[in-house]
Amino acid sequence: MASIYRLTTDANIGVTATPTTLYTASAGITAVVLGLTLCNKSTNTAQVSVFIESDTATSENTGGTVANENVTLLKDVTINAGIALELMEGQKYILQPTDVIKVSSDIASSVDATLSYMERS
Repeated sequence: MASIYRLTTDANIGVTATPTTLYTASAGITAVVLGLTLCNKSTNTAQVSVFIESDTATSENTGGTVANENVTLLKDVTINAGIALELMEGQKYILQPTDVIKVSSDIASSVDATLSYMERS
């Protein structure tokens, strides 16, 4: 199994009909999320949310009894203007194929997101 460390960035996340997709685990890939930093670069306070969308079946969850569901990791958390918030520090999230991390903000073009992760194939 090869392990590759990666960085995904998305600038100017803001108000949209649906949250912005930051990362989707590809087929045959298991990803370990190492960290996520959100920076409010606007001059206003932003309300930020982070989501994991997962449709991983029961058979892929060793010891699991039901399929995964979509969850909210962070809901409408206030990030003051010019401040960065580091999430998942010291925590790890495992993403299986087709799992998605999404981010939203209530201020247009206000948030930059930086996601560090390791992919294993």
